[in-house]
Amino acid sequence: MWPYFLPVVIIFFMQFRYLNVRMKNGELYKLIFCAVLLLLLAGMRGNDEGDYFNYIEWGREIRTFQDVLHKPGFPLEIGYRFLAWIIGSLHLPAQTIVIAMNLISICCTCIAIRRYSSDYMLSVFMFLPFFYSFDMHAARTAAAMGTSMFSLEYVMKKKPVHFLGVLLLASAFHKEVWILVFLYPLMHVEIPLKCGSLVLGAEAVFVSLFGVDSMMLLLMKLPLLIQFRGKYIRYSSGADYGYAMKLYDPRFILYYMIFAVSKMWIKQPSKIEKLFINSSYFCIFLMIFFSEHTIFVHRLASFYQIYSILLVPAALKHKFRNGNIQNTMSRYAGCIRLKLISIGMFAVMACAYAYRLARQAEYTIFSLMYWHS
Repeated sequence: MWPYFLPVVIIFFMQFRYLNVRMKNGELYKLIFCAVLLLLLAGMRGNDEGDYFNYIEWGREIRTFQDVLHKPGFPLEIGYRFLAWIIGSLHLPAQTIVIAMNLISICCTCIAIRRYSSDYMLSVFMFLPFFYSFDMHAARTAAAMGTSMFSLEYVMKKKPVHFLGVLLLASAFHKEVWILVFLYPLMHVEIPLKCGSLVLGAEAVFVSLFGVDSMMLLLMKLPLLIQFRGKYIRYSSGADYGYAMKLYDPRFILYYMIFAVSKMWIKQPSKIEKLFINSSYFCIFLMIFFSEHTIFVHRLASFYQIYSILLVPAALKHKFRNGNIQNTMSRYAGCIRLKLISIGMFAVMACAYAYRLARQAEYTIFSLMYWHS
């Protein structure tokens, strides 16, 4: 399991100030180093679990551009098919399809961190649970999630057409990204802490007493949603992830605390900070709404959870921006980071698949064998 722990240890210690690179743009260089480290870890894997081999084998079925545009019965979206066609046309090794999706995810996320985070290394550290959950085992979702982060710019500029265009591009990797369509109106909503908390409590009572399955199945008879109906039924009835998530699950508590603490610490948020705070609230709303089935909490709410990697550094910045409190800030931030390790990272890695390099000749990026043998 050491390949999982090594990036955690490296990125954790890179956060401390005494390890800052003593040159211009030192934090940027550290961000680039972390991106390369994560890309190597994800791109070089050769797992025999999860979707890894599915991505490899499905990619072999895309042989012509016509297959990109339309291939009956093929389960993956056009973005994956386009990448597979490019890789096959260039006779690149089969592993390249995995590397390409990881590259999209990690680069897009690091660009968002560069643009919006006040603490690059803390954001990268908080990104690790998403990295292990998606980049390592659900690369299409990771690529969609990373691409969707470019929509933030158009939410801020109030350009709904451009915003929807980014979501359309991201949906080329996974249609679940359309859950982010609510991100645009969140920019224009004010959510008081007390009122918002009462709404969440009422929602939890409603879901516990009545459930939402019948409501969702009814909504999915609408023309725009009917394509998701079969998948919803299949996932919700599955034994692996169709079970309910308890409302006292630590993840509910963690994300509620992120929302509540951010509301208390950021007294006068900027537009982007307000969007992050509202996104954290809507994330909890989705988690409660879909709590009947863990799979939907994990897959749908994560598109909003990802913005916590940008919100937490902003909240810390507001809390500690005044006064000579370097030592207090360092101790407090260190405590938060250690809690994130114990709550998040070790829990993820405890149930992770064993890491294996892509050793087989036809899968490795160092292979001389081509996509079509």
